[in-house]
Amino acid sequence: MNFAKEQIQTSDELSEMSMGLWEGCSHSEIYTPEVVSLVESSQPDFCAPSGESLRQVEFRMVQFLNGTIARLPEKLRADFSMHHQNDNQG
Repeated sequence: MNFAKEQIQTSDELSEMSMGLWEGCSHSEIYTPEVVSLVESSQPDFCAPSGESLRQVEFRMVQFLNGTIARLPEKLRADFSMHHQNDNQG
């Protein structure tokens, strides 16, 4: 995409979902029928022990995006908003 290295922003707010104590465990070790039922019944608020929920991931990512867009110059914000509206209509 030809971005200069100094234009690339990193943030912990964009990291993958933390699976807490389940990190590194195999799918079959964790997702028993009982756990699957619990996950399905409590989404988006379910989280692994010491992990985070889908709602928490969404919140931190939205916080990042809101902060990033708020720092954009007005012209870029207007262009971004117009582009986003066109995507939603198409």
